[in-house]
Amino acid sequence: MTFEGVLARLFGAAVLPVVRIALMLLVRDVGFTEIPTHLEPEYDFIVVGSGSAGSIIATRLSEQRDWKILLLEAGGIPQADTYLIPLLTAQFIPENSYDWAYMTTQQKYALKNFVGQRNRFIQGRVLGGTSSINGLIYVRGSRQVFDNWAALGNPGWDYDSVQKYFQKLEGYRGPYTPGTSHYGRDGPIGLLPVPKGELAKAFIQGGAERGHRVNEDPNGREQLGFSGMVMTAKDGRRSSPFYDYIRPYLAKQKSSNPHLRTSNLHVLHSATVLKVVFNIEKKAVGVVFVHEGKVKRVSVKREVIISAGTIGSPKLLLHSGVGPREHLVLHNVDVIADIPGVGLNLQDHFGVLGLCWTVRKGLIPNVLKDLDFNALQEFNQYRTGPYARFPGDYPNAWINVGGGADPLWPNIMFYLNSVLPTYDHGIFYSAVFNVKKEPFYNFFKELHGQEGFCIMPEIIQPKSRGSVRLRSSNPFTPPTVDPNFLAEDDDIRKLTRGIREAIALGNTSAFVEKFEAKFHQKSLRECISEAYGSDRYWECYIRHMATSFFHYAGTCKMAPPMDPLGVVDSRLRVRGVRGLRVADSSIMPQVTTGNTQAPSMMIGEKAADMIKEDWLYPTINKD
Repeated sequence: MTFEGVLARLFGAAVLPVVRIALMLLVRDVGFTEIPTHLEPEYDFIVVGSGSAGSIIATRLSEQRDWKILLLEAGGIPQADTYLIPLLTAQFIPENSYDWAYMTTQQKYALKNFVGQRNRFIQGRVLGGTSSINGLIYVRGSRQVFDNWAALGNPGWDYDSVQKYFQKLEGYRGPYTPGTSHYGRDGPIGLLPVPKGELAKAFIQGGAERGHRVNEDPNGREQLGFSGMVMTAKDGRRSSPFYDYIRPYLAKQKSSNPHLRTSNLHVLHSATVLKVVFNIEKKAVGVVFVHEGKVKRVSVKREVIISAGTIGSPKLLLHSGVGPREHLVLHNVDVIADIPGVGLNLQDHFGVLGLCWTVRKGLIPNVLKDLDFNALQEFNQYRTGPYARFPGDYPNAWINVGGGADPLWPNIMFYLNSVLPTYDHGIFYSAVFNVKKEPFYNFFKELHGQEGFCIMPEIIQPKSRGSVRLRSSNPFTPPTVDPNFLAEDDDIRKLTRGIREAIALGNTSAFVEKFEAKFHQKSLRECISEAYGSDRYWECYIRHMATSFFHYAGTCKMAPPMDPLGVVDSRLRVRGVRGLRVADSSIMPQVTTGNTQAPSMMIGEKAADMIKEDWLYPTINKD
């Protein structure tokens, strides 16, 4: 290898951490509002968690000026680079102080090439929650999923009913066409279509060659098909519920205009809630939390709303005495309500790593070469340039590989990554996914120094179900998270079909003629005893090389009374108690068919309206 090639490799492995340090030093969000720390002894509503749903709920409830709202967040204020810069969010974030650092249990059926057969479960611990550190991809989810939520006994959650809540949060800034007319344009969350590069165009053309539908936009009434991507961004920076709901509302507290000035929303960060407090009538009357090293308690007059995420919400319920009696007794937690479903029904999208193609050098733009000081200065001054957009192409597709009654209901998602996993010698890639280094290097070693792309098939309607359970009665002890990946053979069958279709897609003329794409057809060493390409080979490959894609849901299941595993009703009220709701991705009876931020924000908007309705205030549903 040439000296220039060695330098290029070293730069590729080191550039991202150096860039992040530089950005933290140079980039400033000059308009960031100082968050007040004033705390009242009692509030009308307490919201736990400032993520995709919690920030929206707190803001919308604060619109009623005679209500006092407290928003509690365990994490602190994020650095400017994390919540501002779209470039960095296209890279998954290695473990850091903004993450709860959850790890799964050792998996019986999956993760065989992962350290301890365990996955990281990324959940944000910062103002804005996961919405401050995620990949910015905006996917509502298929019509069929929401209609199925309603069919399962949850009125008001069908596609037509929830669409107005998506539109309420959306501030779409792309071109208005018949294919994008479903978007809201006046909402707080900025949405931008990601420009399609040559790889993305080939991806969509290849899908058409394979007979798949081409979609102008992935968020319309029918999701099935190949399309580009929509990101949560505006004005050159990340758009998120905390930044675009809470922050403007807090700014009004300092307004010189008395008609705009507000004082009824208080936000307390770095405050870890230990439990919800109930009175003898099983009504939530407050919360206990730790702040600045002291245990504190604050009371609530009306309701506590838990929006702590798919892992945090069931954990808090369990520590509060709401959950399966046997489990609570085992950990010496006083039982308030025996609700067997708390922490069950855990679902996650599961994707297959390593389906990669090399291309002729120079045909894919180098995503790192433009990240110089001038580009950094351009972003800092104008919020434009390479730091204000995704590096490379990341289009998506949704297909149906059979096995369901509705052929328009997608069950496999394709995600194209325009960077090979060896771009940094596996330093970040293996750390993010917890892949063992030796199998990683063995399988990918021929790709070092190459250019190319990968296609990841993900199962988006898995049958496997997992759980979240307490390890001890200590609320600071992380819970036991067992996703039970690949426990159902049907998940293997669908992923195998997805792999075969992904390989056929990457081998279409759209990729071969334009990019000279060549599939990395190498037998995984751990599966060498199976005939390459057979069902048994791909099953072995999947059990070794498939991983979480960080889209968790379902652990506080929304369900009617006859469902024994239900936790909340269709108005998100927790069974067996009063004055307590859960509103986040944990209430999904079935995970949506895409990234979970968009539906979590929708849940926040709808939950706020339901709370207002239940307390006799006007909402979006009323004239």
